[in-house]
Amino acid sequence: LICHSLLEQRFLDMEARHSQELQASQQEKEQLQELLDRQSRLVTLLEGQLASSTRNSTLLQRQQAALSDTVQQLLALCISCVLPEITSSSKEKVMIFRDCADIYRYGITENGIYSIHLTNSTQTIKVFCDMKTRGGGWTVLQHRFDGSVEFHRSWED
Repeated sequence: LICHSLLEQRFLDMEARHSQELQASQQEKEQLQELLDRQSRLVTLLEGQLASSTRNSTLLQRQQAALSDTVQQLLALCISCVLPEITSSSKEKVMIFRDCADIYRYGITENGIYSIHLTNSTQTIKVFCDMKTRGGGWTVLQHRFDGSVEFHRSWED
């Protein structure tokens, strides 16, 4: 009887501990589920914000491209106002080019000094254009202090 009572007491103790552990596990499961739900809501919120940011970025890129086009058009208009078409004695129009490649595409294939119009500016400058090397149309930039150095130099110089 004592043995039976002792076994019964142990069984009841084990059952109580098991019940407590089960309850603790259930609470932990509920807490983890709440955490998972919160994280899922945050992920959904962040996905929405990312989609919104992506749309805004795309819109800004389109607006920037449109603005850049508008600026280029306005500069072209300014150039035509500030730098009217110059006519020579033979009444041929003098073209305004952006670089030596433009000049080459226009059909001029001789090396020489030409006037080009700087992008985003109303200024024109004279540059040397190499129209013979590797397909032509190269803008050659060189800074000389007093002009005593020969322009045409080898790579060894």
